[in-house]
Amino acid sequence: MKHLGRKYCDSSCPCRTEDTMCDIHPWPRFKYPCPCVVTVKCQLCSGTYKQGTVCDCSTPEGIVKRLQYKDLVFIIESESNCKPAIKYLQVRERKSGGTWGWSGRKWRLSSHMTKGEIVQTAFMACLAWEEHECREAFKYKGQPVMSPHYNIEALVRLCEQGQFEERSTV
Repeated sequence: MKHLGRKYCDSSCPCRTEDTMCDIHPWPRFKYPCPCVVTVKCQLCSGTYKQGTVCDCSTPEGIVKRLQYKDLVFIIESESNCKPAIKYLQVRERKSGGTWGWSGRKWRLSSHMTKGEIVQTAFMACLAWEEHECREAFKYKGQPVMSPHYNIEALVRLCEQGQFEERSTV
């Protein structure tokens, strides 16, 4: 076997065999070329993945890995205390220096969701993020009257007091 300078897998690889040698290295080597270092092009997304594995383009994690919106990062996490585990999507703000800023709300993902539904859910997470930012920044007489951070019980008391503004019927 000629040494062509291609990659071999490492010693922990299951592809390792004792009967493969090359002309330059007269000691046992590995299958050549090793399927662990061979990549295949996905027919669905045109991405690449290691031979012998499956492209992640249809998994929630693989789908959100391909999304971009400003400095937000899309995260898929699982509630491990549930059987089967419940997955949810969340957006997080990436700060300079690699630290995390704020996190958005959690959006539950069904195991039956299509790729389009996952992408649309991520889009809704971005819209909710932007609405939240707008509510924090919008002010009347210097006060954030549309703030998403008001105590819900305080809002109930305001309603119970009849603090509504209605148009007269003229």
